[in-house]
Amino acid sequence: MSVQIAIALFSFLTGCLVLFNGSKVARWLMAVYHDYFLKHIGPTVRQLHYTIDLTSLLVSVVAISLVVSVAGYITIGLPGIILGVAAGLLIPQAALKHLKKKRADAFIQQLPDALYA
Repeated sequence: MSVQIAIALFSFLTGCLVLFNGSKVARWLMAVYHDYFLKHIGPTVRQLHYTIDLTSLLVSVVAISLVVSVAGYITIGLPGIILGVAAGLLIPQAALKHLKKKRADAFIQQLPDALYA
């Protein structure tokens, strides 16, 4: 039964996204988020030397948010949707921050050897 509800919820959210994407407010919100993505996430991705397109990364973030919100709905109900969307938007940024810190720490560890060589 819960799988059918999850499929119905996923279909409903997808339909809402399609309708929301057609509105002016949605286009403005997506433009704001895309600008944020280009200004904050883009330099981080370039510093990490990853060859991922920012548009595909943005689509991945939206897909992760959708999947995590459906999983949240299945596990804890309606609050799970809100928590799932928030987690889906924050998880990729936290992962990039972690990778950036890991790369900086590796650089700092190798710096003395490079200076003495």
